[in-house]
This record gives sequence, C-alpha cells and structure tokens, in this order.
Amino acid sequence: MTAQSEDKAFLRRRAKEYRKSLLPEEKARRDKFVTDNLFALDEFKNAKTVLCYVSSSREVDTSCIIKQAVLSGKIVAVPRCVDAFGHMEFCRIDSVFDLEPGAFGIMEPNPSCEIMTAFDNGICIVPALVFSEDGYRVGFGKGYYDRFLQSFSGTKIGLAYEEQIIKRIPHDSYDIKSDIIVSDKKVHRV
Repeated sequence: MTAQSEDKAFLRRRAKEYRKSLLPEEKARRDKFVTDNLFALDEFKNAKTVLCYVSSSREVDTSCIIKQAVLSGKIVAVPRCVDAFGHMEFCRIDSVFDLEPGAFGIMEPNPSCEIMTAFDNGICIVPALVFSEDGYRVGFGKGYYDRFLQSFSGTKIGLAYEEQIIKRIPHDSYDIKSDIIVSDKKVHRV
C-alpha cells in the first residue's frame, strides 16, 4: 500500500467513525440544513436533469432531494453499478418506488428504468466520506464516480457535514473534483 492510499484509508476510517457517532435526531436536523442549502442554489433550481446517489443510512439523506426534483418536473436519474470494475450507469426514475436493492446493498433503479446517456443542463450530486476545500473527494475507493465524472460536463455537487470538509486530501490524476460542496453550515464554491 502506498503512503497516499494509507492516508486515504485513514481518512475513510475516521469519516466512517464520525458518521456513526451522529445521533439520529442530530443527523436528521443537519440533513435538512444540507438539503435547504442545496435547494437554494441556482444550479439546482435551473437544472433540467438531476443525477443523485441514493443515500445509505449514514450518508446525507438524499430521499427528499429526489422527491423534490421529481415534484419540480426535473428529470431524475440514480446510479446502477454495472460491474465490479468501477462502471456505473444512471437510470431515470419517477419515484422511490422505482428502486430495489442492488450491488453493495445500495438501492438502485429496477431493470425496467431507462438508461440515460444525455444529461442536458444537468447536475450530479456526488457522495463522499471526505471532501477537501479544493473539491477533491475520498469515496469508498472503488472509483465508480471518478470514472463516470470523467465524461460528465455538468455541475458536480458534493454533499457533506461541515466536519467532513478538510483542508486537503491526497489525490491522483484520475480523481475528479466537485465544483460545489454543500454542507449543513454553508456552500463551498471551488
């Protein structure tokens, strides 16, 4: 293991411990601040297409983001893992009822959902365990989002609790930066 991968492993462990320490009431309150800050962004308001991860119980809750985007008439798509080599595709959904358990126990679009290839006027809500102030992220280490984001030309928006944003993190040439990080405290424009 390289020093850089050891640093990322340490950051992953620390971030997971922090997220586990949040009490459910505190997490729900802070999730609302994050989503309120996201909904106030012009990028969200003006987006025609919203690509959004389906959150696990420890991540910033994205269920209300998905619901709000659908209610606002936006095209909403969520990821589906295609293989174990870090490839995923985004599929259009019309409600959370279009989801079923998929790879890694994460909810994914069911097989009947349309695979999207064009993301007109789109934003992509990206998950991470840790973000740096300059937009880099540490995810779970499989590279799914970095591979997808290489060809995504829209605005990349990370969601985090303020404690998940640190000065800098190690990154590689293939790591893709977020354009905006939305936390429960403020909006960080990179």
